Amino acid sequence: MHKGAVIAPLLKKYPYLKEFLISLSPKYKQLNNPVVFNTMGNVATLEMIAGRGDFEVEELIQKLEDRVALYNSKHR
Repeated sequence: MHKGAVIAPLLKKYPYLKEFLISLSPKYKQLNNPVVFNTMGNVATLEMIAGRGDFEVEELIQKLEDRVALYNSKHR
């Protein structure tokens, strides 16, 4: 993951991250809005998403990578 990664492909690869993001900030509830997601999902980068949720991009990426690692360790 990197700051330029676009959110839609990321959530397609790791669908469980959507609920995780929503749990991090109420501002991410828009991920559940299909109109907003279809409009912004292929444009919004992790850097943009981090700013929207009041996170530093490196902090958000670390949280996402930690969640992926946790998920993988539980689903082997």
